[in-house]
Amino acid sequence: MTTLFYIYTIFFVFYELNWILSPVEKTEDARKFFKLSKEFKGKKWDDFSPEYKSELKTKLWLSTLLLWMFIGLFTFQWSVFLLFITFNFLVIAPLSKLLKFSIAYTILHWVNSVIGFAFGIFVILNHYHLHIDIIKYFNL
Repeated sequence: MTTLFYIYTIFFVFYELNWILSPVEKTEDARKFFKLSKEFKGKKWDDFSPEYKSELKTKLWLSTLLLWMFIGLFTFQWSVFLLFITFNFLVIAPLSKLLKFSIAYTILHWVNSVIGFAFGIFVILNHYHLHIDIIKYFNL
């Protein structure tokens, strides 16, 4: 079961790599989803456009990444997952709302993706090779 968890980590790494390689396109996708969500607010699934349904299905896949992060809190690397989740909720999310699809938004999310990419690689390497216990490492 742990092998499946770390195979899913590879999907996370590829997702972050996709953001690193095409940040402007991803920002445009986010802008389009934001506009479509306002347009179809309060409507039923049958009333949604095919484009919006496709965007929602993509967001559903991204929710599995969020679930993966919370499952990571139950591994021996829980402190790294907690740090990454906290960073995203307390720093990235408020700044994203403040910057709203500007160039700074794109740069912020690109930097976040670089950090996320490094996080994913570290999680895989730490589990299979390094075996670093972060909590013990920082206890003096």
